[in-house]
Amino acid sequence: MKTIILVIVTTLFASYAFSQTCSSGYTKSKPNTQYIYVGENESLVVDTQTGLMWMRCSLGQSWDGETCTGSVSKIIWQQALKSGESLNYAGFDDWRVPNIKELSSLIESACYEPAINEDIFPNTDVGDYWASTYYLGQSSGHSWYVDFEGGKTDTYGKTNDAAVRLVRLGE
Repeated sequence: MKTIILVIVTTLFASYAFSQTCSSGYTKSKPNTQYIYVGENESLVVDTQTGLMWMRCSLGQSWDGETCTGSVSKIIWQQALKSGESLNYAGFDDWRVPNIKELSSLIESACYEPAINEDIFPNTDVGDYWASTYYLGQSSGHSWYVDFEGGKTDTYGKTNDAAVRLVRLGE
């Protein structure tokens, strides 16, 4: 009986903990109409505001034609930078880690947990995503990241693990 109750409570907490919350009364800053679906089974999107083409799923996940499945890979900054170098995805081989300005362009300011348009980027990890921009301040061992839990940017030690979403110039 205790096991059944624990499973029910855990399931309820997990579904609550990962449910996106959007503020009512606010216009979304990144509406669906800002993106154009492309690629096989709409596995990619082009942001009409920036001209960038994004993978809909984070590294480690797979697009099943409707959503991103699987676990998000968390890797250190140097591995992140190399992740796009030899990747051929959806017929493109010029994938890369976005700079901080590009990655910040995905932040949906009306939502949190995650602070991204989940219709466009489903099952985005609620956490840190690496940017290719390294920190120029006193600590050269840091790089910029976006925390999609609440949509903030900050710096992080390059030996810490974070998620990655790859980008390329759209056509």
